[in-house]
Amino acid sequence: MELTMSLALEGKTSGSEAQVRAARSRRYLRLALLYLVFLALAEALTVYADIRLGMIAHITLLVALLANAASTGDETLRRSLLALAIAPLVRITSVSLPLERLTRTESFLVAGIPMLAAASATARALRLSRMDVGLVMKMWPAQLAVFLAGFAFGIIEYLILEPQPLIPELSLASVWVPVLVLTVATGFAEEFAFRGVIQSSLSQTMGRMAIPYLAAVFAVLHLGYRSGLDVLFVFAVGLFFGWVVFKTKSIVGVTLSHSATNVTLFILVPLLLVGSPGGSGPEVGQFPAKIVAATSQQAADGVQADERLAQNLPLSVGLVSL
Repeated sequence: MELTMSLALEGKTSGSEAQVRAARSRRYLRLALLYLVFLALAEALTVYADIRLGMIAHITLLVALLANAASTGDETLRRSLLALAIAPLVRITSVSLPLERLTRTESFLVAGIPMLAAASATARALRLSRMDVGLVMKMWPAQLAVFLAGFAFGIIEYLILEPQPLIPELSLASVWVPVLVLTVATGFAEEFAFRGVIQSSLSQTMGRMAIPYLAAVFAVLHLGYRSGLDVLFVFAVGLFFGWVVFKTKSIVGVTLSHSATNVTLFILVPLLLVGSPGGSGPEVGQFPAKIVAATSQQAADGVQADERLAQNLPLSVGLVSL
């Protein structure tokens, strides 16, 4: 009799714990979706309305994430919020940098440094280990396959955006520095930040839902190209990269794939397949939309300032199309 009552009590306790976990997961998801909507709004304001309004929205989002992290008593939620704060911070930093004064290769490097620094600081603050962020080599045949897939992604991305090549000619002297910069500042920096630090932290609160959620965050941060097809493509590749990291527990393959994608997009396809140093699409770092000029000189000066700010948008974050 006592054994039966004990088993029944344990069953009720387990059921109650399951209900609590389910309720907590729903709360996490609602909060995450709220921040995603806010991020999308901030990015839409930056791209389609006014850059200054967009920056105000991004700063508001960053402050909200940090304040929520500081006030919550849920340690798991705090870690996720701190990691997610990298997204608006990257956009704020990138638009603030004077990238229009640099060469295109230098712009990639300068835009990638703050992202890498923010991700590294966040990983240290959250005490994430090398294994937590995927800085390990596992399942190397699968990693090799993912790396090779990056060249196909680059061709597809070129067909969508048709950007101008990063360098005027394909020679060892001119290609090795841009390739190195693309590998470190885009491939490694972005994958370490997003698939390493953010995904590992969000998975503690959202489980496998962290993969599509983070892919959506990445896609939203590509609104600056004003291409719905590009946003969908980035979302799809983000899903694939997130799934690879979830399965392999390593960012090595996606880092190499991301690097191969950008090298193919900005160097190999424009110079080898297209065979022209000029492209029909926008230059890297040049916002593809023209801001309508004002009639007065004062308004025109304001438009020029907006254009200088807008040039930085495509350099902030990008899965395969910085």
